[in-house]
Amino acid sequence: MDPKSMAARVAAVALSVAAAACGGGGDGSSSGAICQVLAGTLASTTPPPSTLDPAGAAFDADLGTYATLSPTASATTTVRASGISRMAGEIAGIAYTSPVSGNISATITTYRDGAEADSGEPLTQTHAATGGSQVCPGGYCVDHEGGMAYVGLNTTEDFDEIEVVISISNFSAPLELREICVR
Repeated sequence: MDPKSMAARVAAVALSVAAAACGGGGDGSSSGAICQVLAGTLASTTPPPSTLDPAGAAFDADLGTYATLSPTASATTTVRASGISRMAGEIAGIAYTSPVSGNISATITTYRDGAEADSGEPLTQTHAATGGSQVCPGGYCVDHEGGMAYVGLNTTEDFDEIEVVISISNFSAPLELREICVR
């Protein structure tokens, strides 16, 4: 890549990251959003044996809607969003309503033209009324920002799909998956 193209790409990544940090989501807010929503297609979901309802709300460009993941004792789902075009350097992940209690584990993988681009170790968050904990190797976790939490993967390559495998346990109510999005 020639130096001029490289400089343009670096500037575009910096602008994209700055825009994501400023918020602005489908929830009607212009600032303070936990992530930047994306327009695309919900490529697939794999709910059994858990239930994800309505699955499309997990990727509908609106932080105000959500898909519920249940049952609460233990559930796992895979959600894959496609039809997006994002640059390396963004944080790809999922926003959800911060639960009162429970354990969440998310593995996030990005793809480019059907091939894996980035993947990381499982990101975990434990939520409790007395506080929680986070383990985010190679990733990014935010908790209780406007009543929502976010787990994401730091990307090193451009991507056009985001896949999230999320597992929950010890919940008192179904988990509300707000949106597959970027920061």
